Amino acid sequence: MKKNSSNPFFEYWDEAPHEWSSLLSEKIKSGVCDLRVPILWGVHEQSPGMSDFSKQSRLRIEKLLSIAQELGVRVEIILGFPFHPQCFPAWISEESLREDIPHVFWQGVPPYFAKLSVPSPRASKVKEGFLSFLDDLIPILSLYIAPEGPITKLVLDLGPLEFSQSLITAPEYVEHLESRYCSLDEFNRRFQTHFKNLSALTTQSGSKIADGKRPWLFAHDYQWCRQQIVENYSQEIVTKKIPDRVRSVLGKTAGSTKVSSSVQSNLGICFESTLIQVGNSNSLSPLMIGSQISSSAVQAFQWASSCFDLCKIRPVDFTFSHLLSPQSFGDHPCGLVITGKYMQNKQAAMLGEWVNQGKHLFFPMGVPQFDENLESFDFNAVGNRTVVKFHGIDWFKVSKSGGFFYCPVQTSTFQSVGAIEKLVDTLISQHQGEIDG
Repeated sequence: MKKNSSNPFFEYWDEAPHEWSSLLSEKIKSGVCDLRVPILWGVHEQSPGMSDFSKQSRLRIEKLLSIAQELGVRVEIILGFPFHPQCFPAWISEESLREDIPHVFWQGVPPYFAKLSVPSPRASKVKEGFLSFLDDLIPILSLYIAPEGPITKLVLDLGPLEFSQSLITAPEYVEHLESRYCSLDEFNRRFQTHFKNLSALTTQSGSKIADGKRPWLFAHDYQWCRQQIVENYSQEIVTKKIPDRVRSVLGKTAGSTKVSSSVQSNLGICFESTLIQVGNSNSLSPLMIGSQISSSAVQAFQWASSCFDLCKIRPVDFTFSHLLSPQSFGDHPCGLVITGKYMQNKQAAMLGEWVNQGKHLFFPMGVPQFDENLESFDFNAVGNRTVVKFHGIDWFKVSKSGGFFYCPVQTSTFQSVGAIEKLVDTLISQHQGEIDG
């Protein structure tokens, strides 16, 4: 987290306590009205069960909250396991149960494809230790809840669980998967497998078989089960340790932020969010299950990473975001979709609606072929198909209600990471009439 006056984050333990007041005043002058304060377990607890909120001057939470109240700044408290080296106490570091997470989320820098192993919040030692820490902390925070105090929001951040790539070994993973499918036969039909029970998916060989058969569907199921695990864990903490007074300001878990630009642009770039996860506005990582990354996920990620780098350099030319709603492309005349061969049916319908407005939609990696029910799409059936040359490449051009789909005749043309840069530059520099031609 950057230390500057306009940054809403305040890492009080790294600042001299006698400077807290002046530092917060500077933030207020720079426009910060809502201060985000992480209270890290690892900062306050050096020995098991021995939390310090008052002995060391730099850890005096009550003093910080009193200053915030005097200055009239609202405070959002972040608890749990945010991505920070000190979110876990040092005595937890050797915990055997661990979560594999993308390296970039923890360190904030590449390599994007590397994974990092961190202590798991699911481990009994970790969970019991953290709940004990909350026993000491929550009574202090409850004294400073608005309107009597400055705390207007409390967030429980379960970062290592929210982005874990290793939850297939969790006992509850299979339970959630069983609730997702009405029967084992239904699962085998979808995946074209012959499992005798879903417990086989918790093994490396079993998960590799399912991932190999239906990588997109496997990732889709994994993310859904992981979300159930996160919600259940969060609910357990809230029920056991958060009193009603504090629950009144309890917010949603701190999650990923959307990578996008608010400026008007000529090109909207969206990606199918099952294959690629966005951690925050500074990092991207593909979904990895058991260290297995499908080739389509790698290629889609490389495209997305290149697009993101371009977006930082040329924010006035195009935006970059999840494919979530018909508004994802905004009012852009052109859209570029980064996807593998699978796409949710509702996302495909959104694309159809957008093209119906007379827009131009490019699929440089090829059009998606199947939805979540393994029903096939037939984008080429929506209108007359012709072959046109654009960006020096032959494209299939398919008309639909005044708009057009474009797909390269040879999708291998775009296997190079650098190809996206040339295509984007061409799209944003040429006039609409030239695209039509």
